[in-house]
Amino acid sequence: MRDSIGVRVGELLSDERLRADVAALIATGWFADANIRVEPTREGVRVAFIVVENPIVNQIVFEGNTVIPSADLERALNLPTGQVLNILRLRDGTRAIEKLYEERGYVLARVVDLGITSNGDVRLRLRISEGRVEAVEYKGLNKTKRFVVDRGAIVRPQGLFNVNDLNRDLQRLVALDLFENVQARPRPGSTPEQVIVEIEVKENRTQQARFGLGYSDQAGIVGLVEYSEKNWKGRHQSITLRVERARLDPAMRLEAWDATAKVTVDRALLNELTSLRFLDTHAHVAIVGPVGVGKTFLAHALGHIACRRGASVLALRTDHMLKTLKHARLDNSAEAELRKLLAVDLLVLDDFAIDVLDPLESRDLYEILTERHRAGSIIVTSNRGPDEWLATFADPVRAQSAIDRFTSNAYDLVIEGESYRGRLKPRLSAEARR
Repeated sequence: MRDSIGVRVGELLSDERLRADVAALIATGWFADANIRVEPTREGVRVAFIVVENPIVNQIVFEGNTVIPSADLERALNLPTGQVLNILRLRDGTRAIEKLYEERGYVLARVVDLGITSNGDVRLRLRISEGRVEAVEYKGLNKTKRFVVDRGAIVRPQGLFNVNDLNRDLQRLVALDLFENVQARPRPGSTPEQVIVEIEVKENRTQQARFGLGYSDQAGIVGLVEYSEKNWKGRHQSITLRVERARLDPAMRLEAWDATAKVTVDRALLNELTSLRFLDTHAHVAIVGPVGVGKTFLAHALGHIACRRGASVLALRTDHMLKTLKHARLDNSAEAELRKLLAVDLLVLDDFAIDVLDPLESRDLYEILTERHRAGSIIVTSNRGPDEWLATFADPVRAQSAIDRFTSNAYDLVIEGESYRGRLKPRLSAEARR
């Protein structure tokens, strides 16, 4: 506890230092609350830190799990019983549980509720939503009867959604030699814990299967796997099963960057960033420059490279992300929304530090920046330099802490020059002018 606070005997005391120490104590994860009492003495003042410790957990109970035994979930949670509960360790444990499900193909599985009950012994309760299929719908069946595509299907209504099973179903459909394309688009069901699997087929011609997961802002995660086979059944026909992370602009790829643009950028640093070594070390990237020089383009281009190399990516405008978190508090889903932002390998935040934040937005952004510090990479684009970001936060103490963590572990890519957006403007081709 002493290692977490900066107040020292014999030093000048300030309100800012005390507030930072309270925040640091809470940030350890051991305490539900922390306060300060300052008492005058003959030599100066006595500072007392009054903390409310989290309870000692005696038992861990899982609810809703059917495909993974509770013993395996408890090992993944890695939370000892008989000790004071640490919120940070609990958060890491819930992520590990979701990753365990994901590795087995259950990509919709989430820890949707946490609770502590005390009836003699303190019990930690975790409810798992494993994600069920509400319905399977087909589009494009003109000649083919429904019973033909349903025969042998693994993914069925009321069953658990498993991306590996869906891949096998897509392979089975292609193997019928009836369809040119097969594309699966899961979409949100009538409840947050269900999904409707929509399979669109194009009858005839060569075989090709593309698989993409897409969800609304409310439903969340998209994209987790890619499968390809260049010589399916020995006929030199290809199957591509691809799932991509949401909200990356498909046109903003590095190969589409106009090298003749009148902008200046550190090419050596850009080449280093395209190697994605910064992802391996959980470093960040700040792309800074005036309006229109291509900051968003390069951020999304790096996101596409990361997707192609198997990393999970989520790209958002900063104000939209903060608005989503604010709205999520209305239905008590803020924790789930926050977990989505913390779970991806690369989070791309566009238009960072443009608007002045209110206290709630400042707290949310502080949480994201500090939780991803040396745990997951962030790319931000901003019209302001990092030295101007502090002024946009409502809480200067949290701002200083979060921004210092980010900038101390970030590459700074500065872009200057003329607006790049004119090069993205649609134009009439020379052929069309004739």
